[in-house]
This record gives sequence, C-alpha cells and structure tokens, in this order.
Amino acid sequence: MKAFACIALLLLGAAAPILAAGKPKPLPVCTAHFYLQTGIVGQTTQNQPRVLGLLPVPPSGVTGTPAYMLHPLYGQLSMGPSAHPTLFNVVLDYPQSQPPVMLITRSSNLASVKPVVWHTEKVKGFQGKIGLRYSVVVSLAVHYSSGTARLPLLITLPSTDPSNLNAAAEKDAIVYMPDYMRKGELTLGGKTYTAMLYDEYCRGDFETPANPLFSGTWLLIDVNHNGIIDPRGETYDAHKPFNIGGVTYRLRVLGPSGRKVEVLPSAVSVPQILPPPILTPGHLAPAFTATDMAGKTVQFPQDYRGRYVLLYFWGSWCGDCSQQNPYMVQAWKQYHSKGLDVLGISIDYANSASQVTADMQKLGMQWPNIYDGKLWQAQLAQLYFIRLIPTPLLVDGTTGRIVAARDELLHQNLAATLQRILKNKP
Repeated sequence: MKAFACIALLLLGAAAPILAAGKPKPLPVCTAHFYLQTGIVGQTTQNQPRVLGLLPVPPSGVTGTPAYMLHPLYGQLSMGPSAHPTLFNVVLDYPQSQPPVMLITRSSNLASVKPVVWHTEKVKGFQGKIGLRYSVVVSLAVHYSSGTARLPLLITLPSTDPSNLNAAAEKDAIVYMPDYMRKGELTLGGKTYTAMLYDEYCRGDFETPANPLFSGTWLLIDVNHNGIIDPRGETYDAHKPFNIGGVTYRLRVLGPSGRKVEVLPSAVSVPQILPPPILTPGHLAPAFTATDMAGKTVQFPQDYRGRYVLLYFWGSWCGDCSQQNPYMVQAWKQYHSKGLDVLGISIDYANSASQVTADMQKLGMQWPNIYDGKLWQAQLAQLYFIRLIPTPLLVDGTTGRIVAARDELLHQNLAATLQRILKNKP
C-alpha cells in the first residue's frame, strides 16, 4: 500500500496550542504513516547482526522441553513496547550427526511446538573444508496497543565447520537481524522523499531510544532520489536532529510500532551532510574550483567547454593505479588532438608532492594534476566520495555530464570507450 504523503501545516498564531510555560508548541512540518515492509535483508547498509547467548538452564516458567532435545540450550527474545514487551522463548539443540533443532515460541510449554525448517548453505571453512550454515526467517507476532504486527527475523547459526576451533563455543548463541522496516514518505521543504525506519537493535520499539549514544533506530531518507540509501547524508539516528536542504528537523515517532511519525522544527541546528553524487552516465559531475600543481586555477567543468575530460583519481603509491597509468597515457596521446583532456586528482600522502611530480614525468603523464596531500580526505575525493582508486570518469566539458563511468574506462575498456565516443571527432 502506498504511504500517505506528508501534509504541510501552517502555523496560525492565535490557533497555535499553548504549553503550560506559555510558549507556543511547535506544529509538525509534516506527518506520515509508515507501513510495514518485510523481506528487506540486504536492502540497507545498516545490517548489523545481533547475538543472543544461550544457556543450559530454561527461563523461569518454561516447561515441556521435547524429549528428543538431549542437550537443550535456552534463550529469550524481547520485542515490542519496552514497557510491555512480548517474550519469545528460544530452544536449540545439536543432535549428534543430525541438523540442529530449534524452537521459538511465545508459549511457556514447549511440548507441542514444531521445530523450524532450516535453509542450509554450504560454506568453505578456514582450512578449505566444507561445512553447513543454517538459517531461517521466523515471523514473530508482536503485540502493540494498536494491534499485533508480525515482524520477521532472519536467524542464523554458526557454520558447522570442522576446521573451526571455536565451533563448540559458537554453538552457545544464535545470530539474528530484522527482516522488516517501516516505510513511508516525508515532505520537507516542498520536496517528497522516500523514508524508512530501520530497527537495527531488533527491539520492535521504534519510539523509545535504546541509549543516549544511539537510539537503535535509523531514519533512512533517499535524499538524492536514486533509490539507494547511502551511508553518508541519507542515514540518521531517528531520535537526533537531521538537516535536509539546509533546514534542521527532528523526528517524533508516535508509538512503539512506528506506524505514524511527525517531523518537527528542531531547536538545535546541525550541519547538512550531502549524500554522495551519482557517478553514472547522464548525471552531472560535481563542479569545483581548484589549483593544480603548477599553480594554475582550474574551474571544472567550465575550462573544458567543447572538449571531453577524463577526471582521473589516482595515487602514486597505488599498485592498481600503476597498471592503469599506461592506458591513460596512451589515451591522452591518441585522443588529445581529437578533443580529449585529462585532469589528474591525487589521492596521496602529505609531503609527497615531489614524488608525485617525479612519477608523472617518468610515466609521461603530461596533464595537469591536483594534489593537496590529504590522502582519502582530499577535498575532491570527499566531493566525489571516492573510496576506490583508480577511478576515471569521462565528462562532457560542455554539459558537465558524465558520459562514461569507472568500469568502462579501466584497462582495455578505456580505448574501446573513447573510440566509441570520439569516433566522429575531426
């Protein structure tokens, strides 16, 4: 079901509610319903598994362990409102020469509970021996004042790897993570964004923060509308202020189930963190002004109107770059007269400018190069969110748009891509 778009509210002075202290209560910027979405494992970079330790002693009140479980281990999962959680009993046994047996239930009497049905996967162990990994998605009925929600968890057991010396100790735990999130839309500053609440701590309580450092719930907002949630600029602690479009907001979750939220103005300002640019063909390459190693000011892309330019993120220390460099030199020699320029951007250490210059001269890299000695914190590496080198990008200097991305420009692909794009150049 499609989430309702948020409704902007106007602050009407006389109609504004009054707090006991006499100050007007801030009205929501928008409100939204967030709907339960399941089967989401792998859709977010925030997948951090939780571990439930198991003991050979059953929790208080638990009875009726099946006789076929000879060495049962017990644990309890707590999910739902922190004040009134739903408890689920977990029992695990490893029968000799047979698959593990696990029960998970709200019932305190385990006698009639059916075991889960495992999905098995072969895995290679430390010494190359093949073991099995067991996993299962279980749907847990969690109670809220507004009703019951079925929240699926992905539960995994450590692999039965005969070469793993820690295997015996690892059998005393299960690993689990949420296979659900709440999804809706937020309208902020006149723009509508897809947004999600992700319960990383797997508590089933989106409203109550787990601790002051991190609430346990992520607010994920697709700021650049590319359908992907980036870890930078689109991932926020749901209970801390966040800045979108230069305005700082705070989220209020109306109830532990996370079904309804409000966005309010924040009394505390935080800086805006922009998401990474989209570095695929058709998108604009971020513009910048910088000074190259010869002291010349470079205005990108204005300085390259009527030409194509290869932005080349590289490092003099980088072994993979040393393999890419000859292809870049050959491309410059073959196509420079046909409208191709190269602009190097060094991901290099401090105090290594002389080494960078020497390497460029030795290799015949006759194009301008920008170097600030900040390695991965280099200004342009941060602007382009570069996390891997070599990274070449081919940009149309007239439009400023990317026409070919990294994989199309590595090694032998570089010549083929340039021939295709520049074949009609005089």
